[in-house]
Amino acid sequence: MTYSSEVLADSPAAYYRLGDASGAMTDSSGNGRNGTYSNVTLGTTGLLTGDADTAITINHSEGRGEVTDAAWMDTGTTLTVEAWIKTSTTGVYQYIVNRDTTGRLWCLRLTNTGVLQVEKIVGTFAASTGTTALNDGARHHVAFTYDGSNIRLYVDGALEQTTAATGSLDGTAILGIGSTYAGTGTWGPHRFIGVMDEVAYYGTTLSGTRIAAHYAAGTSTGITVSLDRFTSAATMRDVSATTFIEVAVDRFTAAATMLDVAIPNVTDVSNELDGRLRSGSGTVTITRPVTAPPASLVLAEAYDKAMPYPTPTMVDGRPT
Repeated sequence: MTYSSEVLADSPAAYYRLGDASGAMTDSSGNGRNGTYSNVTLGTTGLLTGDADTAITINHSEGRGEVTDAAWMDTGTTLTVEAWIKTSTTGVYQYIVNRDTTGRLWCLRLTNTGVLQVEKIVGTFAASTGTTALNDGARHHVAFTYDGSNIRLYVDGALEQTTAATGSLDGTAILGIGSTYAGTGTWGPHRFIGVMDEVAYYGTTLSGTRIAAHYAAGTSTGITVSLDRFTSAATMRDVSATTFIEVAVDRFTAAATMLDVAIPNVTDVSNELDGRLRSGSGTVTITRPVTAPPASLVLAEAYDKAMPYPTPTMVDGRPT
């Protein structure tokens, strides 16, 4: 699946891809919750692998995206927020996404040492601070979840920190992307400096498994091969070691053969290939729309040609 399809599968309340060529900050969730840009550069190369959708660059004291306060932002005790970022700035606090005004509800930011932090400001204060410095000039996927009992921070698909917290996150506050609203029309001074991409806002608490899936989709070329009854072979060449490959087979397929697949460690998570391992990392997943598995599935380290396709049973001149 593509990154955007993984996000949309989890029904975000709002999803800002930040790939607009001009005009409004478009909500891609289908809910029409558009925002506005101020003092940002559009059309920056995006932070997802294999996706031409662009990002924004922020390098201005009041650079941001903003969405006017609305009832949909109030989610009680469940919330997930995620984004992709790239920065090398040090020594300042950088706000990624926040509802942080004179009412001050919560913020997702980098501290002045570059680690991820969430502050829950409304009600009983709580702060959760990560350990990995992210101001290294590389792209990173960052996320936090809240379930009424804990704040959880995720960096590049992995759980970074869990901190106890209670109470609602609701209140009156603009949603800010890349800067903080200081009230009376003033933004800053704590703004993000760098490239930002793919901001999503959920009224639910996503699991760690789903957040990991989002990160994987954003860093994978996402090759999918579907074999139907008329397909005799599927060949994939020059696949990188970070590629996740999904092979979909149906009842008419007796074998799935992959030639010259450059994944150093292929693990059959469905237990329907031969299960052999190689050093390194990588995953091949087998899925099918029927419950009965085919008679044979073989993962070949190298073949000169694809395995033969079985002859189907014919009824009235047509394959069954």
